[in-house]
Amino acid sequence: MAKTPKLNIVSSNATNRAFNVLVNSASSDALKAEKADRERRAAIAAMLDVWLEKQPETVRTDFFATLETAATASARRKIASHALRPEGVSGVVEAELNRLAEEAARNAEEKAAEAANEAAANDDRAAPKAAAGKA
Repeated sequence: MAKTPKLNIVSSNATNRAFNVLVNSASSDALKAEKADRERRAAIAAMLDVWLEKQPETVRTDFFATLETAATASARRKIASHALRPEGVSGVVEAELNRLAEEAARNAEEKAAEAANEAAANDDRAAPKAAAGKA
């Protein structure tokens, strides 16, 4: 199989200009995309209260509970102060956070048990080798 020859690229002013044009173009495209994303988020945020006002209480409860469950404690407190948040959301959020904490604790216990079983299995495999080495 033939080796691909190495290219000896010599940088010239034309190459540098072309590279700079590419970098500037990519940067400009990224800034435009970032601006469009900010504008999109602002438009959604501006319409959120209008949308929430039109939703039944069950939808608003689910909406706020989902947001608050995923949020940090600080953000959760801020979201909880929203004027359109139904009163029953706190109980739903508390129950879900407790369920998630219990699930995480169970998973941690299972992983610890698996690690202990694996360590015991490794010790059992190592014991015959050590005994054989002493004999």
